Amino acid sequence: DDPLLPTAACDLVLIVNTLHHFPEPAAYLARLARSLKRDGRLVNVDFHKRETPMGPPVEMRVAREAFLALAEQAGLRVVAEHDLLPHQYFIELKAK
Repeated sequence: DDPLLPTAACDLVLIVNTLHHFPEPAAYLARLARSLKRDGRLVNVDFHKRETPMGPPVEMRVAREAFLALAEQAGLRVVAEHDLLPHQYFIELKAK
């Protein structure tokens, strides 16, 4: 429940296919946001909440829209979204 990262220490925090493991995702994202440097970015790559040939079961996935709502609660804003993965969303955020 705590990334154990110092405040304002990270240029980039990368989360890949693991958000569904966070016990309180909005609170955890807020802690990660505090770890970002002034222009630091948080990137989340995760599976769309639909059947795909690989990845965790659909019920364990976090939908893109749900992730964006959690990020908003955590004080993060979207700065870029990349459409280069066929089964996953790829979103870059910064602290507000």
